[in-house]
Amino acid sequence: MYNLGLLLRFLFIPTILFGILLAFAFLAFIIWMLVDCINRDEKDFKDRTLWLVLLIVGIFCGYSGILSIVYYFAVKKKLDK
Repeated sequence: MYNLGLLLRFLFIPTILFGILLAFAFLAFIIWMLVDCINRDEKDFKDRTLWLVLLIVGIFCGYSGILSIVYYFAVKKKLDK
């Protein structure tokens, strides 16, 4: 009834491309938060070493995305005000 090739072309391929784009955007966000943590001054940010270790270990354990979001709202937004 349906042409499978047409279905793949119009549904599957754009979905995969969107997923890849979203993954690269999330990776850029993770790197941005890691660089922000590295560049923070120790006198303004006492937990810098803890966050740095958490973000780096999170990259290897697979939960760096969640940690980056928590870091953004708990540290970056609060200290940038």
